[in-house]
Amino acid sequence: MFEEEEEKMINNIDKFEYYRQEKKIKIREIVDKGISRSRYHRLTTGNAKLTPEDAVILTQILNLTPYEIYSSEYLKLDWFDMSHQASPYETYDIISVHVQILSAYQFVGNYPSAYKEVFNTFRTNHYIKEFFPLTILLMKILEDEIAGTDVSDLLDELYQQLMKRDLWTSYEVMVIFSLAEVKSFKEINLLDNLYDVLDDRSIIEYDDNYMISIITIFRYSLFAKSLALRDVARIKRFYTKIQASRHNILTLQVSVIQRLSEIIYMELTGEYAKAAVNLQKLLLVSEFVIENNKVLGNRDKLYAEDDYDLSHEEIAKWREELGVSQDYDLLT
Repeated sequence: MFEEEEEKMINNIDKFEYYRQEKKIKIREIVDKGISRSRYHRLTTGNAKLTPEDAVILTQILNLTPYEIYSSEYLKLDWFDMSHQASPYETYDIISVHVQILSAYQFVGNYPSAYKEVFNTFRTNHYIKEFFPLTILLMKILEDEIAGTDVSDLLDELYQQLMKRDLWTSYEVMVIFSLAEVKSFKEINLLDNLYDVLDDRSIIEYDDNYMISIITIFRYSLFAKSLALRDVARIKRFYTKIQASRHNILTLQVSVIQRLSEIIYMELTGEYAKAAVNLQKLLLVSEFVIENNKVLGNRDKLYAEDDYDLSHEEIAKWREELGVSQDYDLLT
């Protein structure tokens, strides 16, 4: 019965098929590359499971990026997003599962029924039960704590299970972060022990920006706990670690470009006073980014500042061509 249900479960071919149709790729092109027409039909009707070999072929034919491949394989949830049809065989992005669990836990007073729905959905999920026992144990800890039950033994069990693993990927790091959020977990020494080996045991990909953020937030959590304990040595230690966190230059570029375009738009509409204030803010951000980001090398300013100079000059030329003053709105 289990195998029959699993065989007919909704598999992840749906997104591949969507990409195929939208890119106007014929099924015969897929057949030519190694997936038979009958097999592809079984995949799209849910009567066959997508294999890694199938996924590689489809990925190449459809010219998908790593992110698009990932999003095809795992369901990533937004905060309290339980509106989807929760199949017990859904393959979730486990990191987003933990975000859901912590959100439900932290806002249980506001959403008591939602917390139960979230926990029940994940507790009964086949893949989470089968492959992520630490997540199941974490939910048990949170549920018992909400019910007012002592969770010290369960916390110790989770801690021991983590320490048994000599290598931590994003999943273990997320479990540690989740553990730090448990309100009754007052043992900063245990968290400190986990953190002591975090850098040596964890393997976080350079472009895994979400996990880089989680580690930084975890460091700040320990920094704040150290402050509450008046622990000077730990305060200094975690402050240094926070400042050493590596930045994601791409995310920074998005923020800088947003501010840059806002400044240029203000100058175009004649709001030079407002533009000047925002330009000073941009320059302060630039100074901070350059001081804290080794990727930029020995630059003394961001590329956005060069872009501003060019656009500022172009706006001045435009006004000169029209013979208008600075307060004239060029976009009217």
